[in-house]
Amino acid sequence: MNKAWVQPETSFGRTCGNKPAQGQTSFVSSGDGGPAGCDDFNQPQAAQHGLAVSGFSSTPWNIAVGGTDFFYTSYNGNAASQNSELATYWNLTPAKLPSTSLLKPIPEQPWNRPFGLNLSTSGVYDPPPATIVAGSGGASSCASGTGAPDGSFASCTAGYPKPSWQTGEGVPADGVRDLPDISLFAAAGENNSAYPICAFPNECTQVNGGTALLLAGGTSASSPAMAGIMALVNQKFGAQGQANFVLYPLAAQHPTVFHDVTVDSNNVPCQQNSPSCTLSTLKDNTLGFFTLGQFYAAAGYDQATGLGSIDANLLVKYWNSLTFTSTNTTLNLSQTSFSHGTPINVTVTVSGSGGTPSGNIALVTTASPSMNKGLSELTLQSGTASATVNNFPGGQYQVTARYAADTVFAPSLSRSCYSRRFSGK
Repeated sequence: MNKAWVQPETSFGRTCGNKPAQGQTSFVSSGDGGPAGCDDFNQPQAAQHGLAVSGFSSTPWNIAVGGTDFFYTSYNGNAASQNSELATYWNLTPAKLPSTSLLKPIPEQPWNRPFGLNLSTSGVYDPPPATIVAGSGGASSCASGTGAPDGSFASCTAGYPKPSWQTGEGVPADGVRDLPDISLFAAAGENNSAYPICAFPNECTQVNGGTALLLAGGTSASSPAMAGIMALVNQKFGAQGQANFVLYPLAAQHPTVFHDVTVDSNNVPCQQNSPSCTLSTLKDNTLGFFTLGQFYAAAGYDQATGLGSIDANLLVKYWNSLTFTSTNTTLNLSQTSFSHGTPINVTVTVSGSGGTPSGNIALVTTASPSMNKGLSELTLQSGTASATVNNFPGGQYQVTARYAADTVFAPSLSRSCYSRRFSGK
């Protein structure tokens, strides 16, 4: 399933929560306004509302798809040097269709119109007009808050918690959901390439010796393209649900599945004195401009392109080949017989050979009614999670700790040994 439009997190509540449980894989475009998710990227102006992400793509139930563009080292060279480099990647000799145009893979950068290292601008941002068109990314910050009369949030208190599957090299230790998860080509001509689309009559047909095409770009193109690749996975292995449970471990175990992007950023210009806006002193093409300062591509995960773009062939090849190290989860409660509301010290330890497990622990019970089954979620630190829990219900039931797994270690369940009677009030 693909969703290719964006709205700030402040605009609405949760969506798509039941889709993964039904086996559906939801791909959502991360947005086309760089890290300025509350600004209108269609307007010729700098960002005014600070750092934000799309509320459609920031839920833990979907795969957020960002955008990349091709990167040519001759971007700031003369026409001769650019054409010479282009000829190493592309067949520049016109040929009858069908024909081979791409000769070999091209390095990538985050899709970024203002500050991209682009052939069209030689890497120089020269407003007016201003623009913030770029692949979006950043940290969830407004999944809960104070409600407004129109159903949105008047003020924000927290983003979506970090999902258990979002771990690995480069993933920020910020405790919240980060975007995007992955990226695909999304450019709209900044480096002489875009998506050709046949949308209207007479397009993609020869007329007077020529062929008319509609050229498009944006994460509204990269997201459905990724949905099409995922269809190949489903065709071979069946419905997958939340594919991030596989994508993040794949990045750790089979990194060749991803084209890691390590050049440039999705940083965009902003209006002076607006939130998160500072004068750039970086030694790059943002120097001297007011920008949001985020986010730069780096090895592993980053908030500009996520895990990187996809090699579709290797994705299908390795999809079902993940291996995980077995784990052992132990649970300890400071008391096993107490009155309802008593603070109980909970300690959970997860161990596995060859390393230290990371991720989340769910503390669950067999208590009735079912609303009492989930008590708390803990986060491992160096293989251990500790907390004080005071919402144990009354009655007699079992308590267990369920480890959710990470990119290396398999899930496991502690022994259900705390089944004594708990006295309620």
